[in-house]
Amino acid sequence: MVRSAARPVTTYLPPVSRNKNSCARMTDLSCPPSLASRTSRAFASGGAIAYVRWAAAAGESVSNRREDFFTSKSCRTWFKAFLSHVVGRVNTVNGVAYRDELAIFAWEIINEPRYIGDSSGDVLQGWIQEMSRHVKSLDSRHMLTLGLEGW
Repeated sequence: MVRSAARPVTTYLPPVSRNKNSCARMTDLSCPPSLASRTSRAFASGGAIAYVRWAAAAGESVSNRREDFFTSKSCRTWFKAFLSHVVGRVNTVNGVAYRDELAIFAWEIINEPRYIGDSSGDVLQGWIQEMSRHVKSLDSRHMLTLGLEGW
């Protein structure tokens, strides 16, 4: 698809890193990076806390904790938009949509998820189920995983 320079492209995603090595800039891959690359818990990579900061900037009442990523309506909406964008992306090298790409083994939804303050695990489990359903509605072929350490 050729885009006209005269028409701006509307995006529904929060701003992304402009680092030339970031996930958003690595475009012509035969296998996409993990979905978790934008949602790492690590502060250095932006990740979940970046979504929380965007929610606060948009006027949502959040406490600016990483855990707000799992409960914020804005964060959930934006992350689903991100998931849709990546899973629906068409590889510019071979023309195959990522959801149909045989080279992709699985989608990792998030790396090392934690919700401090909910000993029952219900908040995190609810988020995982919601995001898993969303990804599976877009791509029923590939497996889903979480980046768990295994301990």
